[in-house]
Amino acid sequence: MKCSFHFLPFVVFILGFCLAQQRHNPHAAQKVDNDGRSLPADFLTNDSVVMITGASGFLGSELALALYRTYSPKRIILVDRMVDHPQTQEELALFEFQRQRSFHVLQTLKSTARFYRVDFSPMIPEYFDLGEVPVLDHIFREHPDITHVVHLADPYP
Repeated sequence: MKCSFHFLPFVVFILGFCLAQQRHNPHAAQKVDNDGRSLPADFLTNDSVVMITGASGFLGSELALALYRTYSPKRIILVDRMVDHPQTQEELALFEFQRQRSFHVLQTLKSTARFYRVDFSPMIPEYFDLGEVPVLDHIFREHPDITHVVHLADPYP
């Protein structure tokens, strides 16, 4: 499984998803643009499959929309935990915001999107230090062609 991991500083995201920040992988096959120019192997194309964690938040949802409109990747896999059983008005407002953002993104991306509502917080004692590895393993097995991962999920729920 070949996959690029990129950590995007907030400012870079605000200015736009800057592919110039991506590193070239010398072991991957070269991609070529429409003019025959060589592209870095981890450059986004219409054959790319991107997984975004934190996809129901503002940054994750806007990134998904921007990638779809700009690069038309083959698939965008969206992962978010959302809020289970909101107890307070604030939690209810957050849940409603996330629900509306997710609905808008799924309506826009249509069949390009796959959404997983999952909490990566560890539930199995053996994985308390690692996070919910079986869930990630399932996603990567179901989508072995993932080429890029953007991790925007909040580690502190």
